[in-house]
Amino acid sequence: MTLGFDLSAVLVWQLASAAAAWCLGASRALWLRRMGVAFAVMGALTGFVAYATFLRWLMGLLGGFSAMRAWALLREPYKATWFARYGYLVGVADLRAVPRTAGVFAPKLFLRALGFLPLSLLGAAMARAAALNPGLGHWGAGLRVVGGALLIYCATEVLEPTLRGLYALAGFQIARMHEDPIVSRTLGEWWGQRWNRVVGRWLRDQCFTPMARRRRARLGLVLSFAVSALYHAWFTLAAIGVEGAARMGAFFVVQGALVMAESALRVGRWPRAAQHTWTLGWLLVTSPLFTAPLLRVMGL
Repeated sequence: MTLGFDLSAVLVWQLASAAAAWCLGASRALWLRRMGVAFAVMGALTGFVAYATFLRWLMGLLGGFSAMRAWALLREPYKATWFARYGYLVGVADLRAVPRTAGVFAPKLFLRALGFLPLSLLGAAMARAAALNPGLGHWGAGLRVVGGALLIYCATEVLEPTLRGLYALAGFQIARMHEDPIVSRTLGEWWGQRWNRVVGRWLRDQCFTPMARRRRARLGLVLSFAVSALYHAWFTLAAIGVEGAARMGAFFVVQGALVMAESALRVGRWPRAAQHTWTLGWLLVTSPLFTAPLLRVMGL
């Protein structure tokens, strides 16, 4: 019964996205394109009605981003077929400017994913061990922080090349969605250039750049992190409720403040070792706000 309910929720999201794609045609009337955004938001709400916790999280994440992309299509109409618009709404990569070629098998991408898999599993084991042994006290808390950070970082490094490999098989050579964030020298570089470039591009195009063109770059930065906080809080709320959503949202608010602080402190001019210490240190210290809700979603 629960499986059927979850499948029904996924189907509703897909139907809502399909309707949104039709309404958001470039030649449609403005009121109809606005209706398309409304359909996309309706699809995002299905994350709150699925039964399984992980599926609620996943549907909140994908559905929320579909709604964000629908907003982008409202502002900048996409002259393409209905199916192309639908793919843009529900897909991970933005294929609008990516020509399709013959599918190729890219073994290096899958080998890279396999290389990070053991580290991801190690992080999961560390986090789980800390949860099962509360008597470890502060050592256990530290083990869970490090394990959670290792798990989340390496899991993204497993997922990203796997997705690129699958897109390559389908004939799409897409740009990297993660650009080795661990080598970042500043938090601005981490968030603005290397981590989750798919969402980062949307935030840059829809939040930062419009403000920067009006000579309000700082306001654009604040808006970008605020929208990111709301988006991450949205799918966390769908999965585990208000407390987890508040933690997740707070993480991005804090990161935004730190990015502005490092600009004032001119971290970009510090010695390289100091830059890495600043960047990775703050990410690790604040990581429980981000990792703790995700560990709950995973049942760890």
